[in-house]
Amino acid sequence: MDPNIIQLGLIIIALILLIFSVMVIISALKPLNAKNMKQKLSTAQVKEAHELEIIDKEKDPVKKADALLAKNKSHEAINALKEAARHDTDNIKIYRKLANIYKNQSRIDDLIAQYKVILELEPSDGEVRKDLANMYIKKNKHSQALEHLKILMNKDLYYEDACLKTGQIQKQQKKFQEARATFEQVLSINPNNKEAKFHLAMVLEVLKDFEKAVLVYKDLLNYDTGSSKVKEHLAAALCNHGVNCFQNNDVPGAMKYYEEALKYDDTNPDIYYNLGKSYYHNNQYSKAIEYFNKASNINPEDLDLMIAMANTLDAMGDVKASLKKFRDALNINPDDARVHCAYGAALGSNGDIEGAIRELEEAVRCDPSYDEAHYNLGVAYEASGRIGEAIDQYQATIDCTPNHYEAISNLEAIQQEMNSAEEE
Repeated sequence: MDPNIIQLGLIIIALILLIFSVMVIISALKPLNAKNMKQKLSTAQVKEAHELEIIDKEKDPVKKADALLAKNKSHEAINALKEAARHDTDNIKIYRKLANIYKNQSRIDDLIAQYKVILELEPSDGEVRKDLANMYIKKNKHSQALEHLKILMNKDLYYEDACLKTGQIQKQQKKFQEARATFEQVLSINPNNKEAKFHLAMVLEVLKDFEKAVLVYKDLLNYDTGSSKVKEHLAAALCNHGVNCFQNNDVPGAMKYYEEALKYDDTNPDIYYNLGKSYYHNNQYSKAIEYFNKASNINPEDLDLMIAMANTLDAMGDVKASLKKFRDALNINPDDARVHCAYGAALGSNGDIEGAIRELEEAVRCDPSYDEAHYNLGVAYEASGRIGEAIDQYQATIDCTPNHYEAISNLEAIQQEMNSAEEE
């Protein structure tokens, strides 16, 4: 036989024996590793059991709870404290520890119950009383919160905070005059209380004292010139101040406040809208459209804005664009009585009486209590010679608004014509 073949066969046999030996070693190691793992696991369990046994022997319930919490056993810690409280009802440390656990777990109802127990044992604890009031505020239980805040207001240390929280509750309850007085009281103690100033400014807005609200917001900006929140509120207050001027026929004053508002917030569509209305009032239709477009870029589906734009386009003589804007508004909300009414009035002023009647009838259907819809429909009926129906609509207008001067005048004029015709 060829010696080379014999040598190759011996090498193959040696390799097979080597592989077999390795497999035997690996199979022998597997049980050993499993045994070691089991032994390690058993050791850890024994250690854990031993530590729990030591904890269980701890006499101090608070220390015992702390040890259980360190092992992430909050449920066991709570049970241990509750059990201890049954045997030691006057141990305030137990209730404080329970309260601390409940607070960390955001268990407000359980936290309130523990605070009440603590205050029964130690009524002078201002921190607990303050936190209890805060919990009641979170639960919207304002009367309970005010009860504890009233007690805190008798303590100099807590007076300012308790007074501030009282004002916030009064604000939530829409007791704005009381809230104003309370926030002003806080500021008489601490003129630099920014939170009190901010709430006071918001209350002043509700009370329509816009001038003072603006001053308070500007004062707040002295503390934080980059506060976007304060700037937004200041701009809104200036805008509201402008609206108030506009309603009192002070259009130049209104425009001044709107322009100033834009310096603090150029993203508020209401400011652009109201500026547009002011320019429209001054017959400056191109400027009005300019500002209406800016408002529309921010809030394109605002129906009041779309009506204003349509009316402005009509005043500029662009009837086609005006009527299209009305139709666009109706595509957004087909059941809006204001849009149907304005659209009908625009159609009527441009000679389409039948179209006007159609839209105004739809406006009355959408909102039977809308006095202007009834009045404009009466005018359209009268223009088309439907006098009986016109009378009905003028009367419906007066039913909605008893002192509607135009409806009363038109009704009287029709009655006079009818009387004159009978005399003839």
